[in-house]
Amino acid sequence: MPTERLVVIVTAKDEDNPEPATVDYYPDGCPEPNPDTPDDYDQPHQTTVCPACLDEWKTGYHLSQRALYASPDPVGTPPTPTS
Repeated sequence: MPTERLVVIVTAKDEDNPEPATVDYYPDGCPEPNPDTPDDYDQPHQTTVCPACLDEWKTGYHLSQRALYASPDPVGTPPTPTS
């Protein structure tokens, strides 16, 4: 059964044909890693978005409005924000 989560769709600003990707959005802040997080989740704000890191993401990416997304898998691989 798909789970629902808040996401933003991001596309890189500096690419000619950027591939969109979904990135999980956390209105209460990006989560800290814990034993249940995926292996590729190293630290908050790297592959997730929250109000605290929104401006940093906007420097290198176009971000959509938040949307409720129901799917077992994200679309594409979430990028790492550039500083």
